[in-house]
Amino acid sequence: MSVVAVRPAWQRRGIAAALIHLGLARRSELGAPFVAVLGDPHYYRRFGFTTASEFGVGNVTTMDTPRYWFYAKRYGWGWGLPATWEGWSVLIAYLALVIGGVPVLQVSRGTPAYIAFVGLLTVALVRVCWVKGEPPRWRWGRRS
Repeated sequence: MSVVAVRPAWQRRGIAAALIHLGLARRSELGAPFVAVLGDPHYYRRFGFTTASEFGVGNVTTMDTPRYWFYAKRYGWGWGLPATWEGWSVLIAYLALVIGGVPVLQVSRGTPAYIAFVGLLTVALVRVCWVKGEPPRWRWGRRS
């Protein structure tokens, strides 16, 4: 089975899941002993798939790709909202420190100290996105 793709306008309607279930049913009809799929292991796990490396099969890079905390934006350059709980934890910590810095730094040390603090936090957030996120590049929606 190959990667299942659904146009963005038709996503989140169960179409991909229905196609995967149809493919698995067809596998049963044909009596095939197993199904191999290329795609995001975290998505396909909910259908019972595991990574090839769990069966001792090496050099299957598509199924063993790293799990990105932040996916690259579909339009423009950079990252979108977090894709994992680790990414959400980083973003929530960033926002909590930015908001918490107002009474602590801005009131006691002044606006320049607060701006420097937020700048350092932002550099740290971008660094985490760079290391743990999907590699960014200019995108315009049509090509992935």
